[in-house]
Amino acid sequence: MKFFVFGDSIAHGSWDELGGWAERLKQYINKKYPQKHFVYNLGIVYGITTKGLLKQIDPEIKTRNVDPDKVGAIIIEIGTNDSIINNKTKKLWTSEKQFEKNLHKIVKIAKKYSKNIFLLGLFPINLDPIPWDNENSYKKENTKKFDQLVKKVCEKDKVHFIDIYEKLEEKHFENLLVDGCHPGSKGHELIFQIVKDFLEKNRII
Repeated sequence: MKFFVFGDSIAHGSWDELGGWAERLKQYINKKYPQKHFVYNLGIVYGITTKGLLKQIDPEIKTRNVDPDKVGAIIIEIGTNDSIINNKTKKLWTSEKQFEKNLHKIVKIAKKYSKNIFLLGLFPINLDPIPWDNENSYKKENTKKFDQLVKKVCEKDKVHFIDIYEKLEEKHFENLLVDGCHPGSKGHELIFQIVKDFLEKNRII
């Protein structure tokens, strides 16, 4: 059985010496089911949005010649970069309406390959401005808004929503961020535990 993880630099595991929450999930599944399952972490390092994921998801799965009956789950973590706001124009990188449209299309593609689709909610990030890109900002009011849009799409398309925002806030997630945006090892461990528990609760792993 194969599992696919798609997403941004947090899914990729940036800033974590152990490879991030998706790598932890891979190691956990490999240990629990030796030689039976395989996890592809296809997170993108630099600034991917739903627009970029739309171009990525179908060819990434196709090139691996995957039998749909052998895809255990597709796990998607996207939206944080879509929620970035330009400080001069006051425009979001992706409008709320376009974000919803993109997500619906992504879910439709994912459903061609698996009946088990999981979308993570967003992270409570507030970085105003972004130090390496001070024309733009992550604002908590926007990450929360986009988090709810992910939930809305999941409800409409009848796929799983992994509610992560408030759980991370309760754990003071902002203190686990290395650069105000990317979590370090403790932050990735926390995300991994939430994702793992949700997948086990739904009898996916």
